[in-house]
Amino acid sequence: MPEFASLGYLYALDDTSLVKDQADFLATPVGSTKFDGKTYGVPQVTDSLALMYNKKLFAAAGVEVPKTWDEMKTAAATIKAKTGKDGAFLNPAGYFMLPFIYGEGGDLLNVPDKTITINSPEAIAGAAKAAEMVKTPGIVKPPATDAYTAMMKGFTAGKTAMIINGPWEVNNIKSAATFGGLKNLGIATVPAGSKRAGAPVGGHDYVIWSGMPAEKAAAATAFISFMSSAESQAMVADELGVLPTRTSAYAKVTNPIIGQFKPVMEAAVARSWIPEGGQLFGPLDKAATEIMVQAKDPRASLDAVAKKYKTEVVKDYKLN
Repeated sequence: MPEFASLGYLYALDDTSLVKDQADFLATPVGSTKFDGKTYGVPQVTDSLALMYNKKLFAAAGVEVPKTWDEMKTAAATIKAKTGKDGAFLNPAGYFMLPFIYGEGGDLLNVPDKTITINSPEAIAGAAKAAEMVKTPGIVKPPATDAYTAMMKGFTAGKTAMIINGPWEVNNIKSAATFGGLKNLGIATVPAGSKRAGAPVGGHDYVIWSGMPAEKAAAATAFISFMSSAESQAMVADELGVLPTRTSAYAKVTNPIIGQFKPVMEAAVARSWIPEGGQLFGPLDKAATEIMVQAKDPRASLDAVAKKYKTEVVKDYKLN
C-alpha cells in the first residue's frame, strides 16, 4: 500500500470519518496504512504465521507443543520415531524464513537508520538455524519448487505433524477429509530463537482509488465504514477464518480458531512499511531456497541479498 500511495494512486483519508476510531485497530496492521505522515487505508484483515500442529499425532507421540526451535527439533524426531509420520515441514521461502531471522533479533532493514540489515550477524544466525532445522531427523527436506503445495498436502493428509503457516489455510484444513476437522488442529505462536518468538504481519487494506470521481468518494467511504465495522469483521472472520483488525471485533467472533491466533498476533513483528517493501521478498526467496534446500552458506546468500537491496531496491540505504 505505501507503494501505491507513493505513486499517487490513492486518496488520503485523514479528513474523512474513516480515521475517527483508529485506536480500535491493532497497531501492527495500522502501520501498513501510513505513508509520508498521511493515512491512505483502513485495515481489512490481518494475519501472521503460526505453528500449526496435528493434535492426534502429538498425542500418539506423547510430545508437548514446542516453544523453541530446539524443542521443535526434538518433537519432530520423536514423532517420526514413534508414529512413522513426518514431524515437520518448513517452507523454504523468504516470508517463512522471517520467524527464524526475528528469533535471533534480526530484520531485513532498519528503516529509521536507513540501513540494510539482512546480512547482520543476527539475521545470518537466524538463517543458519533454518538450515539446521531441515537437516534434523523427522523434518522433511523441502523440494526446490512448489514446496508450499507439498507442505499443505502432507499436513492436510495427516502425514505431517507440524507446519508454519497462517490463518488463510484454516478453511482448507477444515474441509480436508483426511485431517480430522478443526478439533484436530492446534495453533500456537511460532517457536522462539535465542532472542524471541515472532512472525511477520500480513493482511490487506481498504483504499480509495485517486482516479475515482469525487462525487463517488462518499459512497466508497460508506462502504469501507460498513465493511470495517466490528460487526462486519466478526461475521467475515466466522465465515472465512481470517483475523479481524479491530480489537473490539474479537469479542464478537464465535469461530474458536480466531481466539487461538490472538497470542500469535501479540507476538507478531511489524514489517518495513516502505514503498519498496514488496520488492524485498524476491531476493529473499532465492536466498531461502539456497540456504534451506541447496545447503549454501547463509552468510554468502544473505550478503548477496543485501547487495541486491542496495543496487536495486533501497539504493539510498547503507550496507550493514
